[in-house]
Formats: sequence, structure tokens, C-alpha cells
Amino acid sequence: MILHSRVLVENAVGWSEEFPLDTVGNPARIVCKGKDRDYELTVNIKLCQSGLTKIVSFCPFYLVSNLGKWDMQVKEYGLETWIDVPAEKCIGIWPQQRTKRKLLCVKYADQCEESLFFPITENFESLCQINNDRVGVEACVSTSDSSVAIHLTPFSNGMAPVCIMNNLNIPVAFGQKGHKIATANTNEMMYFTWPSVVEERVLTYTVGDCTGEDKLDQNRIADFQINRSARKYVSFISPFIYHRPVATKHTVDQNFPLLAINLSFCSVKCILLEGPSRCEEL
Repeated sequence: MILHSRVLVENAVGWSEEFPLDTVGNPARIVCKGKDRDYELTVNIKLCQSGLTKIVSFCPFYLVSNLGKWDMQVKEYGLETWIDVPAEKCIGIWPQQRTKRKLLCVKYADQCEESLFFPITENFESLCQINNDRVGVEACVSTSDSSVAIHLTPFSNGMAPVCIMNNLNIPVAFGQKGHKIATANTNEMMYFTWPSVVEERVLTYTVGDCTGEDKLDQNRIADFQINRSARKYVSFISPFIYHRPVATKHTVDQNFPLLAINLSFCSVKCILLEGPSRCEEL
């Protein structure tokens, strides 16, 4: 005989649908209907060490984790209520949006400026700009059938999604498709953040008479024409290899430019080599 159960969340108007208690190790999503929102939960059933007792745990389907040392607050699109997310803590939220694509924004608790809205119903990772000295917050959203995890990280060096380096003798105009255009002058390097992360993230550029666009989803090298002269266009995904022969090959001025670059790594992989036939990855 299969045992079933239901759950009722405070402020909900009815019980959830039934779920089996014999399904161990497979978290499931259940819903309690409410007046102004659906209360979505994750139910997880595990066996204790003896194997005789089932442990049933419930948690909100949407979890927000603040990975920084400053308190933050989040708000849904179209609402005015801010939800506190203390520093280095994880909380559950109950979204009120009825749309299929739900949006969230974030701000630091001691400041008024808020970030760009970002989606929480799809896998997502990008810096969300804030117009103040904190620069922004990196939002990382991981979705599955049984939960949505939203990680918020304060800005640090290396989080800017795009770095433009102009090694030509004419300016380069660039920006997100359909948004304001910026200009990088000769021998200038500029960091760029998306003015909207809910629209298509495509970089457009204009160099002389040449225009183009790039989704920046893969490494790319190509030729394009500027006033009847061929030039190289290179885009690469960080971390990158900064190599003198590569740089000098793709510039008209063979005097190698001097640049100061700060590299920020999220993780480092080490590989031990013992001759050509054996290696060990750490």
C-alpha cells in the first residue's frame, strides 16, 4: 500500500495536491494555492541511517542566498515590498508574480539604488548593474524541477561581462543591441556591463564603415573591412591567453602596447604530470 500525504502552508487557502511518502531520494515540487500567490515548496524524503525511519523535509521552492558581507534586499517586478536577505544567509521567498517569467532585483540594505531586474525562472548568470559606488551584484540562478537557487555576490574585479580593447587607429563604437552606444578610442580599454539583462544580450559594434554584432558565447576571430582595409576582429571568453605573437599579428602598429591587467579567478585547476603517459588532476 502506497502512503500519500498533503501539506498546508500558512496563509494558503487550500491543501497541496497529494504526494507519495514512499518516493525516497527524489525531491519533488508541490504547490499550495493562495489568494495572491502560489506557495511552491520542495519536498524531500530521505531514510535515516538505520533505514527504518523516513525523514520528510519541506522548504520554499525559491531560495535566495547572500554570499556577501553586506545585508541585501530583493524585490519582485511590479511590487514595492522589499525582502531582507542578511549577509551570508539563505532565505526562502514566495513570489507573487503570476507570469511564467518571473523577475527580481536587488539592492544593498543601506542604499537606495537598486539593480537591474533579472530572471529567476531560467538559468542565468551575469553582473546586474547598480548606479552607485558598489557597481553591482552578480546574480547566479540555477533551476531544476525541484528547486530554484539564487546566489547573490557583491561586485569584485573580474565580474564585468565584457572588456573592449581597441588596438586600431580609429574609434570603436559599441553597445548592447537596441541600447545606448559607447566609444572606445585608440589604444583604450573599457569595461562594459549590459544595460538590460532580460533582453537579448548581443553586442553591436561600428568601426569606420563596418558594423557587426556578436553574442559573445564563444571564441571568435574574423576579418572585416574598414575603409577598404582589412582588420582582424577577435573575441574570446575569459580566462584568456595574452600572447605577444597573437597581439602583434592583429595590429597595424607593431610596437607592442603596454597594458596593466588585473585577473580574477573563481577557481584554479592543478594537473600533475609524470611523463607523457600519465597525469593526475587535482
